[in-house]
Amino acid sequence: MARVRDQHQELPPLLAVEVRGRLSLLVRNRHELLKQINRMAPRSMRRLAAERDLARLTHEIIAADLALRPVGRKGTKS
Repeated sequence: MARVRDQHQELPPLLAVEVRGRLSLLVRNRHELLKQINRMAPRSMRRLAAERDLARLTHEIIAADLALRPVGRKGTKS
């Protein structure tokens, strides 16, 4: 994860808007998938595949979120 932080660069404004839109869509899809998983049988193959998809979506959400963070600032307290 540290390697990703070292190579992090600020996104151009238009690309940042696109990434924000994609992030919003990913979060919505993840929420729907989570609701479906909760209705599935505990050990079914479909549930296992859905959980794998959930992990992939979560990874994409984290990557998009990191891409939107300002360069050079770790965390800010609000």
